[in-house]
Amino acid sequence: VEFNRRAGSILRDRLKSATVIIVSHQSATLEQFCRSAAVLRDGQLHMFDTLEEAKRLYDYESQG
Repeated sequence: VEFNRRAGSILRDRLKSATVIIVSHQSATLEQFCRSAAVLRDGQLHMFDTLEEAKRLYDYESQG
């Protein structure tokens, strides 16, 4: 728990001044740190302006 809290704090600081690529199947993690997203599906990368758009393509029930 302490590691996750510290890592989250470091990530938030880095997001203030840099672009960070986060790879995760955990929607809660993405919701906490991301504004835009991409989904890799069937070998194609689909880019989205919002996380909500990406979540519609990615099925969290069956994927995660």
